[in-house]
Amino acid sequence: MKRLKDMKAAKVRAGDTLGTRMWKKVVFLVSIGRNAIVVIIGLVTAYLLDDHQPFIITGEVVPGLPAVRLPQFTAVVNGTTLSFGDILEDIGSGVAIIPILSILGTVAIANAFCGGKTLDAKQEMYALGFCNLLGSFVQSMPVTGSFSRTAVNATSGVKTTAGGIITSVLVMLALAFLTSHFKFIPKASLSAVIMCAVLFMVEYEMVAPIWRARRLDQLPLWVTFLACLFWKVEYGILVGVAVDLALLLYSSAIPKINVSTIKKEDGVKAAYVLVEPCTGLFFPSVDYVRAAVNKAGISTAEGSLTVVLDCCHLTGLDFTAVKGIEGLCSDFQKRQQPLILANASPNIKKSLACLDPHIKITSTPEELHSLLRCVSRDICVAEMDAVTTLSNNCAMVHSNSVVCAMVHSNSVECAMVHSNTAETCSGEEFDMINPLLQVTTSAAKPSVCDQPA
Repeated sequence: MKRLKDMKAAKVRAGDTLGTRMWKKVVFLVSIGRNAIVVIIGLVTAYLLDDHQPFIITGEVVPGLPAVRLPQFTAVVNGTTLSFGDILEDIGSGVAIIPILSILGTVAIANAFCGGKTLDAKQEMYALGFCNLLGSFVQSMPVTGSFSRTAVNATSGVKTTAGGIITSVLVMLALAFLTSHFKFIPKASLSAVIMCAVLFMVEYEMVAPIWRARRLDQLPLWVTFLACLFWKVEYGILVGVAVDLALLLYSSAIPKINVSTIKKEDGVKAAYVLVEPCTGLFFPSVDYVRAAVNKAGISTAEGSLTVVLDCCHLTGLDFTAVKGIEGLCSDFQKRQQPLILANASPNIKKSLACLDPHIKITSTPEELHSLLRCVSRDICVAEMDAVTTLSNNCAMVHSNSVVCAMVHSNSVECAMVHSNTAETCSGEEFDMINPLLQVTTSAAKPSVCDQPA
């Protein structure tokens, strides 16, 4: 019956006669009013069979509208008057759980029926709080959204919030004049209406796209479904939210990190090791990123090559992240291995500069390449100092012919290393292409190390 109004034969056309139009209008009204028709048929059947009632009926309903009065903060139970504190103690954790479940249920229902439109959760919470505030003056139960009632409205063709106004008016009229007839409504007919309405909410066709898009999203889907099926809808939603938060924290704590070796222009010698975290750096991922960068510095960079940490995804740092980077810089200083933080935003640069004024941080491609030239030159100078020291040791043992003969070959090797080192530090070998920043250095450009103080 739901799809009768959507059939082409039920659509009103320009050339239809008056009788045809009336017939199609009847089909349309039957289609959108099918829930009421089922309830009315069940009510009439139960009323006619009152002497031999085969159904479980709703029973007596207290007639009339509730009185409007101030909320009561005391209650009388079995002749005992309970104060407001006693009521709160009796409710216990429900004081916090009931509002949370109410908000979660309302927002979840709104998301399910918003049809892809933008949802303002604040507006939903304001409306929920306002309804509960006014409901307290008419002895109302805690107000929240209802999956079953919303599904019935949706399947009945309700399109706007005016449906809520009409429903409220009908409920008040029914409480005032029709409560004596409500007792004949079979519970089976009400259950059938709810089951048929909720049945169309099951979007089973979404399982395959979710599997193809991200298989891990199947976990909160089925956990929520099973918890709602075998437990309660409210608790199932909480379990689903908890599982989804756990997955979110897991992905934040163990982000993807790309490690690559950048070659010089000759394509043979390594210039530096680039480490690129694909997400921001916050408390959950600090230790993991620190361990990954240290591992890249020891294994990929062999404990001596410069390591460049790309900070383009770092939009902000908390205190734990700042302390983690401080510990990372300390790890590299102990190994006497250069570490450069590249592509740092001004805020990140300001936050990290307070740790150590000598920390190597760059924001632009030019700064990065100039700093790489400085680091390479410092390494070359250190190698030249080592060669000079070794040559002096050879001269000191020259008087001892036996020892000198043994060291002579080392002296020749020292001279060769000295020549190669000086040739490497001449400036041309510093030129390299940086795939990260798409800028080519030039030996003609003055380095930050060459600028006067």
